[in-house]
Amino acid sequence: MPCAKLIKNIDSFVLTNWLDRVLVERLEQKTEPLLQTLQQNNYSWEETCYQAIARAFGTNINAQPFEMLARSLPLAILGKHKDQLLQLEAMLFGQAGLLDKTFDEPYPQKLKQEYQFLQAKFGLKPLLAHSWKTGGLRPPNFPTVRIAQFAALIHQSSALFSKILAAQTPDDYRQLFKTHPSDYWLTHYVFGKTSKPAAKTLGANSIDGLIINTIVPLLFVYGAERGAPEFQDKALELLQAVAAESNSIVDEWKAILGTYPIKTAADTQALLQLKHHYCNEKRCLLCMVGNKIMEGGR
Repeated sequence: MPCAKLIKNIDSFVLTNWLDRVLVERLEQKTEPLLQTLQQNNYSWEETCYQAIARAFGTNINAQPFEMLARSLPLAILGKHKDQLLQLEAMLFGQAGLLDKTFDEPYPQKLKQEYQFLQAKFGLKPLLAHSWKTGGLRPPNFPTVRIAQFAALIHQSSALFSKILAAQTPDDYRQLFKTHPSDYWLTHYVFGKTSKPAAKTLGANSIDGLIINTIVPLLFVYGAERGAPEFQDKALELLQAVAAESNSIVDEWKAILGTYPIKTAADTQALLQLKHHYCNEKRCLLCMVGNKIMEGGR
């Protein structure tokens, strides 16, 4: 950061006020793609929520193919088979292009058989298997595991967006996203290769990341579009109730800011915005902290 050696001289009141402003700026920026998706979905909040959560399940590496997968399988189709986890899995894995091979195990054989029937029924066109990336991923984040978790979420949830609007605390949201994939995945990360038994539920950090990067922007944009500021307030309160994120940029800020408290996701999201959109771009003249430093810290 250009002001790394000087920012400690700035009054904490100035820094806090500026971080509050850039946090709202960050949320407004995150709502722009959601608004575009909402318009494409004829203002269906449930469909938009479904696609946004799918993108989140892909993490940074597989966000785009996961969103493409959700767009290729509208909720209207999935809803017809929501009560049958195997059929949900078949459609999702098949549409992902991951069933286009020969399998020796009964479970993927059954998935392939189900998908062939459902593909013909709904006229489905799958993605290409090479759309998915595994390089640099830990096995729990492999697309096969994430798709299994996503299928379980759809199976156990109905009117998910309505439940997101109704939830109040971080624990309420964490409970919504506790998934239990099929038993096959207890001993597999990919098809056809047995691994040491391990639960494939979403981890606490993954769920908190989903809350921060998907649920909060959804609440914020809903409040803006519906003229319901209470949902925007709820989004900000949710960020303040979730613990601070841990990454290299946050660690750098902690080293620079010393004793300045960085305790919540609201703090870290604001600092990420400051780093990416002001410090990296040398927009010091547009930064309240930069201006104060150039004024001599007054």
